[in-house]
Amino acid sequence: MKGLAAAACATIGLLAVTATPATAADGRLILSGAGHTSTLSDPRPGCYRTASPFTTVTNATDTAVTVYTGPGCTGSARTVRPGPTTPVGERLSVSVPS
Repeated sequence: MKGLAAAACATIGLLAVTATPATAADGRLILSGAGHTSTLSDPRPGCYRTASPFTTVTNATDTAVTVYTGPGCTGSARTVRPGPTTPVGERLSVSVPS
């Protein structure tokens, strides 16, 4: 199962930095930037880094997520609650809570 999840993340341009076994957030998390979009479906708890910066987040999950300016969930943080597309400035990683 972990191999399948890693392959799925690589396919959409996301790298899992850390992950803890737990239930996934229900729904989709869409990270969009200049000319690219990455989608996480039912994302598991952990930190995800994008291959390219993203500037908007559509959090269609059942939980708030935190986006960061640096890779590996470092740098300036901002919480994005479930709801419509939110402009977040240039970000490189996102954390899904357990």
